[in-house]
Amino acid sequence: MNCLCGCGEKVKGKFALGHNSRVKGYTGGQFEKGFKHTEETKKKFKNRVSTMKGKQHKKESIELMRKAKLGKMGKQSNRYKEIEELSDYINIHNRAWKLFGKELCEVCNITNEQHIKETGRRLSMHNKPKPKKYNSSDSNDWMTVCMRCHNKVEK
Repeated sequence: MNCLCGCGEKVKGKFALGHNSRVKGYTGGQFEKGFKHTEETKKKFKNRVSTMKGKQHKKESIELMRKAKLGKMGKQSNRYKEIEELSDYINIHNRAWKLFGKELCEVCNITNEQHIKETGRRLSMHNKPKPKKYNSSDSNDWMTVCMRCHNKVEK
């Protein structure tokens, strides 16, 4: 079979690797504008029966679903905790910048102004101690570094 994009390449499926419906002039597929389902497919859709049609969940089932949903939402959810931790991490580094930030990278001496022009971001703060002491208010535990040097000193 030839690739459906029109390139003429022999393929096992519909398209050659890296080719798709937007390559050259392919005009098939159910997601293309103007696509019509066959009568047979329309009948299959009509005959599909929901197992819950006309029924209601038992009270026990409703309670179980509610509890399951509660575990996935709100302050108990893992995503909420991740966002909260990231927010704390950013706030800690912003506080360190206000307290100990310098206008030069302590490794390569690039200025904060040059760094903003190159990357669109200010110099960052690196917490030196291992294990990290993010709550440290000792200026010796923090250093101002550019993005390039931050990757080097982190290793």
